[in-house]
Amino acid sequence: MAKNDWIVASLNNPNFTPEDMEDVLGLSVDNTQMLSMDDYERSPYIKNHEAFKNEDGSFNRGKFVEFYNDKLNSWDKFTDDEKLDSFEYSLFHTRAKADSRIRNPYFKFETVLNPDRTTIGIVGWN
Repeated sequence: MAKNDWIVASLNNPNFTPEDMEDVLGLSVDNTQMLSMDDYERSPYIKNHEAFKNEDGSFNRGKFVEFYNDKLNSWDKFTDDEKLDSFEYSLFHTRAKADSRIRNPYFKFETVLNPDRTTIGIVGWN
């Protein structure tokens, strides 16, 4: 059993993206699980959760299946190693690895005429 669960984290934080799950909640492939649909359907937490109830208070399997399939897609993106290849980090992002892609910071060096030669430094940013 992993410390965290993808479905439970998604229910508790419905507006979080996979990146938010990682950055804010500290979820990773090593400490988070995604169980089968059958395992979740046996869980009292899922069966009694408001998100999956009908108007009469009974469990609506259709709502759960739709939610599960959506979160399964986000789990696949979260666990896919190739997602790191397509993600572009900010130049100053602290979690970027040495081989990570860096978003173009629109930073360029150019020579500016300085007739007084009083100072050398950065003229502008962006």
